[in-house]
Amino acid sequence: LLGLISIIQITFLPGLILLKFFKAKHGILQSLVYAFALSLISNHLLVFTITALRINISIAFYVIFVLEIVGFIVLYKDELRQPLTTTLTNKREEFIVDLSSFWTSHAQKSSSSYQIIVEIIALVSILWVGSSIWWAFRVWLSNVDTVFIQWDAIVSWNRWAIEWFNGSFPSLTNRYAQLIPTNFAVTYAYLGGTQLQFFAKSIMPFFNLFILLLLFSVTVVQVEAES
Repeated sequence: LLGLISIIQITFLPGLILLKFFKAKHGILQSLVYAFALSLISNHLLVFTITALRINISIAFYVIFVLEIVGFIVLYKDELRQPLTTTLTNKREEFIVDLSSFWTSHAQKSSSSYQIIVEIIALVSILWVGSSIWWAFRVWLSNVDTVFIQWDAIVSWNRWAIEWFNGSFPSLTNRYAQLIPTNFAVTYAYLGGTQLQFFAKSIMPFFNLFILLLLFSVTVVQVEAES
């Protein structure tokens, strides 16, 4: 349970709170991508601050999680009052609108022959994107119960994460960015130790998935803006 909570902390919870707090209006795909990115950045800043202040990282994140849950309930109180089926239906409709705008906005302004070509290209693109996203999901699923085995992860990324967890700034980083190790450290913070690695490793395939979603969402935004 603590491992699953750490995954929620890393991937969605802080980002969703920030999006709602700043009243950012985005489609469902954009919201997923931005929530993931904002959560990673938020956790990085939190781990850095906790380490600088020499606070116990596990206790700090337990408190942070409780505060985030309270903040989430307050900010999303209107959505939480709605039945789950209503919320899911609304999100499904938003997703359908995004997909439909992907191939119909240009075609509606053009001749029927051009419309057919545009719709075929768009349909092939969507199928291609869908298969890529499915591949990314399968990569994530295959990594869920595994541990770090590659050289860089063992001697660098995970070692730095352990140092963050132990309350010290990592050594011998050679100026490598620390966003990923600090988020690894979040899983160890919730678990209270570094023995279980598969929760930390399980976040890595999310980057494949969200990069693909980002590319698709950017295309959707461009189509909507031009229409």
